[in-house]
Amino acid sequence: MRWAPADCRPGDIIRVKVGPVWHYGIFVSENEVIQFGEPPVAGPLSGRDQKIIATDIDFFSAGGIVERGELDRSEEKRRFPREKTVALARSRLGEGGYDIIRNNCEHFAYECLFGEGRSLQEEELRKKWLARPFLDVYVAPIPEEPDRSPVYPPERQAEIDKCRNEKVRAEKIAVWRLLEKGVSRSLGLNIEELRFKKRRDGKWVSDRAEFSLSHSRGAAAVAVSSAPCGVDIENAAEFRRRWASPEKLRSLAKRISTARELELVDGPDSFLSLWTKKEAVFKLNGGKSFFPHKTDTFKTVSETRLISIPEEYSLSVCGDCLSRLRLYLVTEKGAVPLSADEMK
Repeated sequence: MRWAPADCRPGDIIRVKVGPVWHYGIFVSENEVIQFGEPPVAGPLSGRDQKIIATDIDFFSAGGIVERGELDRSEEKRRFPREKTVALARSRLGEGGYDIIRNNCEHFAYECLFGEGRSLQEEELRKKWLARPFLDVYVAPIPEEPDRSPVYPPERQAEIDKCRNEKVRAEKIAVWRLLEKGVSRSLGLNIEELRFKKRRDGKWVSDRAEFSLSHSRGAAAVAVSSAPCGVDIENAAEFRRRWASPEKLRSLAKRISTARELELVDGPDSFLSLWTKKEAVFKLNGGKSFFPHKTDTFKTVSETRLISIPEEYSLSVCGDCLSRLRLYLVTEKGAVPLSADEMK
């Protein structure tokens, strides 16, 4: 579609630039232009009281130059007959529900013309939004009885179904449900809008976001980012019990640590921090097998926190957008930023 000032006919889609944005409508006559909301002469529309209205062309133009949409051949074949476009526009007079991103004047005009809403302004805003640097990490307790409905994509569900350990299967379901919420909150997308595949090294990837998954006894963690990332979560109490013996802990630390890393291990908590960092760095870099002694945490910037949700967990995160890190606790009420009381 091209746009140019021209004489209009009933059923034409028209637009006018008001400040930094375009305002769209359906032309019926000089005395009847149907549009969703008034021209935003005083700034962006709030949407609260905006409705589909009919005005004359002078009100619609708000002093600007009106342009008519000139359809190409394929668009002419797809568009409704002009009388149907006008009838559809009139049938929606008085309708509300304006949303500057998802249901604006451009959506309305395209729906009347083609039967489906589209907003190039929305698409441009979404591209800019998705291109911003971000790293959001969501943590949540694993419910005793997770949602057993099938997850998307089916290939991931098939992988979960093959897991024989009921506890691990529940954790895999919970962490994928958490990914669904993270994708929705960070990207504004339904998870079914993403395409997934499983790489040869076993890592799941998508076409529209970078993500990393982790789960430990009782909790799940998901990182969603605009750049490659890695996340790992470990139950601190369980880890301390397992490595309560200083001799065993030191022996393991020597096997998995570089000489520089070993200097920082002085007890279970420092060793736990090192372990979660190594796991997160491995997930960031990828690979089929995890060799802790070959994963040098000093070569990758990471951040580690002790969090209470309510049990205590060690959480490590790494990635190119670490400076944009935001941590959220997800409950039935939604995602809320982790408070200082919940982190150390």
